[in-house]
Amino acid sequence: MENNYETAIQRFFDYEIDKELQQRMLTDTCTEWADDTLSYIHSVLEIPIESFIEHIENIKRQPITAADIFQFSNFENATKNLCAKIVCSENAGLKFLEIGKLLFDDGISRTDTAFRKYGENHIKMAEAVGLAFKDGTAYYLSPIGCVYDKLADTEQSKLMIRLILRNKLISQLFSVALKGTFRLESFLYDIAESTYQRRKPNIKFVIDMLNASDEYAFLPITKNILF
Repeated sequence: MENNYETAIQRFFDYEIDKELQQRMLTDTCTEWADDTLSYIHSVLEIPIESFIEHIENIKRQPITAADIFQFSNFENATKNLCAKIVCSENAGLKFLEIGKLLFDDGISRTDTAFRKYGENHIKMAEAVGLAFKDGTAYYLSPIGCVYDKLADTEQSKLMIRLILRNKLISQLFSVALKGTFRLESFLYDIAESTYQRRKPNIKFVIDMLNASDEYAFLPITKNILF
């Protein structure tokens, strides 16, 4: 069956419009990029999940490295909370330590090492789903990250499903799962055992998020990924 959304999906997976908006965000003196980002998001939300699955089924196989496997302690802190707090700090470009301190605002004393590691894990998760990007040595919210908090809860949920499907690790897992059953550990054969064991719960958390979606029945696909 022909996928009428294929061109739009390919541009989405290639971050083509994301990069154009990012460049405008960094250089334009006006804020029209924000309205255009919202329009872009709404166009992505109009694409049915079935079309994303059709695209992923034929996606080119890419090697997965440890850097592609996300690690986070709190998904909300890597997405919604992180976006809201960095917007409040005017998205001025932050290092891991600063991000960790923004997220850990409970008044509990921690070492800079703890702040830095927490910041690193959560901003890298945000980057993995397209909510943030690195420029030089600092991290910024992407245009999508900057307007994420303006979306209704249902829009955030629908968008996050699509951002997760675009993620390199998840799209690669799905491309194999659509063909049959496999063990996750075997798929990630290049990853050290200790790294795999540490990050496996995060992968399962994201897969469970997809399974909980009321927009699409992911279970017939995800059940083929054996943990």
